[in-house]
Order: sequence, then C-alpha cells, then structure tokens
Amino acid sequence: MSSISVIIPAYNAEKYLAEAIESALHQTRPAKEIVVVDDGSSDRTLEVVQSFGEKVRIIQHEANQGVGAARNTGVAASDGDYVAFLDADDKWLPEHLENLAGLLDMWPETGLAFCQIEFVGRKSGMWPERIDGFLEPRAAFFDMLRNIVCVPSAMMVRRRIHEHIGGFDAATYFAGRRRVQAEDLDYVIRLSRAAQLVASPRTTVQYRWHQGQSSVRRPEQVVLSFVYRLRILDALNREKTPAEEIELAVDRIQRCWEEHIEQFWVQRNGRGLWQMVRFGLRKGILRKSTWHYVPRVLLCLVEAGG
Repeated sequence: MSSISVIIPAYNAEKYLAEAIESALHQTRPAKEIVVVDDGSSDRTLEVVQSFGEKVRIIQHEANQGVGAARNTGVAASDGDYVAFLDADDKWLPEHLENLAGLLDMWPETGLAFCQIEFVGRKSGMWPERIDGFLEPRAAFFDMLRNIVCVPSAMMVRRRIHEHIGGFDAATYFAGRRRVQAEDLDYVIRLSRAAQLVASPRTTVQYRWHQGQSSVRRPEQVVLSFVYRLRILDALNREKTPAEEIELAVDRIQRCWEEHIEQFWVQRNGRGLWQMVRFGLRKGILRKSTWHYVPRVLLCLVEAGG
C-alpha cells in the first residue's frame, strides 16, 4: 500500500494547531509520518508540536519564509508516496486520508485528488458548489486557468508529480505589511498541466475562516492570482505550445478576469476595483476588458466620499 506523508506548515499557529494535528493523527488510514514546519513562529507553536512527542516531527525555519517555502521544506524532508497538505488552522474528518488515497490508488494516471471543503468559523457553506465534473480523472489545465476548485488542505498529490513541477512558488508578496498568498493557485494550475485530477464526492475537510488568515486580503490576492496566470501563459509561449492551446488559455484567463472585476463592481468594492483596473490596464490581454471599468472606479470613489 502506498505511504502517505502529512505536511503542516505553521506560522504563529498556537491557537488552532493542536486541533489540526489531532485530526491528522486520528485517521482511518494512518499516515506514515506527520511533519510540521514551524515557519519562524514567535508564539507557542513549537511547544504545541512538542506536546505530541514522537508522533509528530518538527522542522524549524529560523525566519519566516512563507507557506509555499514551508510546504516545500516539509515535502523535501518526508518520503511518503503521497503527500497530503493540512493548513494549521484547518482540520480533517477521520476518513480524509483514506478517502483521497483511495482515489490515487485506483487511478494511477492522476496526480492530485481533492474534495470539497466545509467552511467553519466566520463563514459557512461548502466550496466549490459542484465537483461532479471531476468524479473521474480528467485533464483540467484549462479549467484551472479559469477557476481552481481545491485548496491545499483538501488536496493529496503524488510525490513524483510534486517534484516534477518543482513544488510551490516560494517567493513572498506583500501588500503593506501583510503577506499576500496565491501560491496554491499557481501550484494547482501547473500540476494540472502535468497530470490529471480527480475528486471525491465526500467532504472530509473543515476549512476555518478567520480574520487572521492571509486570504482575507481579497483584492490583493485576486491580482496576485493573475500575476501567476500570466506567468504561466508566458511559459506556454516560451515552450512553443500549439496556437490553439494558447488561444484557449488566453480565453480562460480573460473570462476569469471579467468575472472577478465585475464581482468587485457589483459589490461596490472601490479598493478592489481600483487595484484590478490599475493592473489590467498594464496587461495587453486584459486591457480591453478593463477600460470600461475606469469610470466605474470613479463612481465608487464618489459614492464612498458621499
């Protein structure tokens, strides 16, 4: 039976980390190892991990490097055939590893198995709303360019595919003093170009939504997601990808852009709309879809001032 490594990146995660570790320890298909990467924490993260003794291995970064780098460190220090990621503020139901590993066992052509998540905390509901199109393995690169359908805590990947694509982007991006993250989007898109994806109909992840997480920086995160998408498009051009595939990739990116910028307008999110317009006007394939939002930004500013 293929072995599983669990990787938990943790930065100042003392509040929720014990719950995450407990959920990883109590799985119906046990992991070979659980590795927590303490990414330069200044709180009691290290003490929380040490309280589990030899059940959990800990690796420390002397300074904070970001969640992408932490996940890469954990994978490099582990050796399971499959790698399951769990963010320190999320948790799994007991059958999670059995659920996803069973899919990778069944479908050797797949590189990633995932499931829906259930929001807990400051938000409720399920995401994504539908995964029925992924219940059998499929090539999903162009789908992921438009909108990804999984987050790290709901993903299990084959080690060889992770290594093939070079892992997560370890660069750091900031808006003011807050880190902005979209490295998981970049990772899933690149992985979907290298291997097929498959989903489970069972929801086995509880994704905690709270004020402290980087994903609350929504406008900055959306813009960063398009930095990644355009970088991937540049790579396709350098690789001399067939013209019809380039055209399809451009179409998916443009459609995604139109959906997001319209959403900020509908929400009258002036700050988000301004950031989208400022970015989009500088990018050739996004410029045409961006121009008519310029007066709408001004309207948002007037409304906010009134």
